[in-house]
Amino acid sequence: LLREGMTYTFSTWGGGLSAAAPVQSSTSSDSSSSPALSSSYTQPFSQLLTKKDVLTKLKCLQQLQQLLTSEPPTSAEVNRLLLQSWSPVFTRLSTDPDKKVRESSNEFMGAVGEVVGKSIGRFLKGIVPYWLLNFFD
Repeated sequence: LLREGMTYTFSTWGGGLSAAAPVQSSTSSDSSSSPALSSSYTQPFSQLLTKKDVLTKLKCLQQLQQLLTSEPPTSAEVNRLLLQSWSPVFTRLSTDPDKKVRESSNEFMGAVGEVVGKSIGRFLKGIVPYWLLNFFD
């Protein structure tokens, strides 16, 4: 699953949950051969994994929402990488004690679903229980 020549950022939570997101490196001469999430997406993801402050989480979710509307992923591979990076973050945020964080994560999940379309089907098994849980919050 991990590709040679790609740079990956890994973030972990205390509970052992981790997420990896490929980042476009400036040293790579052929960036078209292996698509990756831009660093503008991976930076808020890593902050969501490491920061515990509610305001920081809300700002990161708002930043991701703006990025998704201004720079939507264009290829199916990048859609898959976005979902692969977002799924563990969403499952963690959907059980956050703060209602505003749960609400914002659901709004972003809806926006991701609209952008990626049918690509989300592969990740529904892990996402739907948390999504439904928050529909009735």
